[in-house]
Amino acid sequence: MKSINGGNFHKEVFERISDDKREKIFESAMHEFAKEGYVAANINTIASKAGISIGAMYTYFPSKENLFLAIAERGVAIYQEILADLVGRAGFFETVERLFHLTIEYAKEHTDLSRLYLELSTEQLGNLSVRLSEKMEIDFREFYTELLAAAKEKGEIRSDVDIGFAAKMLDDLVISLQFSYSVSYYNERMQQYVGEDHSEAQMVQNLVDLVHRYLAPETMPA
Repeated sequence: MKSINGGNFHKEVFERISDDKREKIFESAMHEFAKEGYVAANINTIASKAGISIGAMYTYFPSKENLFLAIAERGVAIYQEILADLVGRAGFFETVERLFHLTIEYAKEHTDLSRLYLELSTEQLGNLSVRLSEKMEIDFREFYTELLAAAKEKGEIRSDVDIGFAAKMLDDLVISLQFSYSVSYYNERMQQYVGEDHSEAQMVQNLVDLVHRYLAPETMPA
């Protein structure tokens, strides 16, 4: 697995072990980092739960930092696959609706990865996020801006829409939605605002309505 910055967070020998062994290391690391946080996470515990020695762990990853970044990168790669699958599939608002649904699915299926991404965005781990985020942010920004630019050209959204601002708005909505379905604090906060009986379908529809009210032209094209 190559890093999105063009290098490798792992050593070459890691690519030569079995898929099952790699998966066990990743699962153990994801759980430990998500449960304890980066600072408190113990690489000896990760190695033990993965069924390998600490010496073997360091032959695969030069540091705990690199292991954490490899896990975080994995989550980004999965979400990038979601974005790639959305390109050119439907109209703008249908794509946005599908994006919101897939974000909830991702958050629930990959809860540990979502929590790692949240921690990576904190000031405390700013030095780590710099290593990971530049190319990642470019990819996400390009997806939103290209989606919006195509929609503007087709007349699906208002001609006076500020593409950069609208892209940031969509990204903020997606991130908030992801954390609301993967992090306990944000989930409880969401319920305080919308109620415990607010369904995922209602949440998505309300968000789509919000985006529609801001972006849609007064008269939609036939």
